[in-house]
Amino acid sequence: MTKIIRNVVCPFCGCLCDDIEVIVKDNHVIGTRNACRIGHAKFVHFEGAIRFTEPLIREDKRDEFKKVDWDTAIEESARILVEAYKPLLYGWSSSETHAQFKGIELAELLGAVIDNTATV
Repeated sequence: MTKIIRNVVCPFCGCLCDDIEVIVKDNHVIGTRNACRIGHAKFVHFEGAIRFTEPLIREDKRDEFKKVDWDTAIEESARILVEAYKPLLYGWSSSETHAQFKGIELAELLGAVIDNTATV
């Protein structure tokens, strides 16, 4: 049975479109209405899409990604940010407000540029 869930708020950009209709069949999202291409992609799981659940790192640009523990990933992320000439903290649109607040604090501490995906 297919059902339509109306007035869904998009979790992607800062526009917060709230008139999206999500089409669900057998408890899986199969489509949307009133969503842009990016918003639609946030709701629909594309075949072959990969969701990373563990931190990955590569020691050299030519190396393959390898799994590492969270502490190693956090340390490496911090090192990259501290050593960057002008770090960019980009994304944030699918992050909850408290995470965005912490991101702004981090950007101010680093002298970084902060931007979100709504600027596209």
